[in-house]
Amino acid sequence: MSYYDPFEEIRRRIYKAVRDTMRSFEREFEEVESLIEEVLSETREWERMFEERVEEIRGGYIEPLSTMIDRGDKILLIVETPGARQETVEIIVTERAIRVEAKLDEERVRRALGSVAHTRRLTTMKGEYRLPHPVDPKQVKVEKRGSKVYIWIPKLQPT
Repeated sequence: MSYYDPFEEIRRRIYKAVRDTMRSFEREFEEVESLIEEVLSETREWERMFEERVEEIRGGYIEPLSTMIDRGDKILLIVETPGARQETVEIIVTERAIRVEAKLDEERVRRALGSVAHTRRLTTMKGEYRLPHPVDPKQVKVEKRGSKVYIWIPKLQPT
């Protein structure tokens, strides 16, 4: 013999509503957790980049901004060297990398950074750039225009 218990029906509905709500919270929590991980990852990357810049300054140098453009048979590397004395720009080319160094003008550094403690030690701008293709170091052409250095690098042709 069975009988209808209205309280049992209410209890079943409440349990179902609680289960559905918990599943919904779990999905939303997973989405929030994923977003937090993404933000933390980006924060770690910014922290790493900041630490690299601090280490550069402590080491007495800064890395110049640069752009590398693949022009088919050539690679164009544009290096911005504001604050550097153009007569001191030195470019060293190997088959797989280019190194650019220049002495900074102390007065420009002092004006730009003011009374920053590391101003006296910041003397050099240097950067090393890995090339995506082997090149012939003897064929490199360099052009200095204002505070930019244009480096035209012909790619080695396969033999």
